[in-house]
Amino acid sequence: MGMGPAQQGKKGRPDMTNTASLEIEFAFTEYDEHYNAADWFKGGVQTIYEAEDAETPEEAHKILLEAYEGADCEGVHVFWYINGKAYKDSLKKPSVE
Repeated sequence: MGMGPAQQGKKGRPDMTNTASLEIEFAFTEYDEHYNAADWFKGGVQTIYEAEDAETPEEAHKILLEAYEGADCEGVHVFWYINGKAYKDSLKKPSVE
């Protein structure tokens, strides 16, 4: 079964760009089983979906960092791993007042 022109990349090869979502995992500076990482971002879970659909890990990180609201009232921060690489500059944002 062949591919249509829209599915082919340069020189007739399949276009493999962004065929799978990025793998994003979240961690907290303190653990509580009731925490949901989406609560720390403007846009909530939709922001996380947008980051997962980004073209590169750097673009995903930028999306998350721009939407990150900082630590909660108890000082708990979220940081993330994208494709296994830790991104912890979110820890520098001030706490929510």
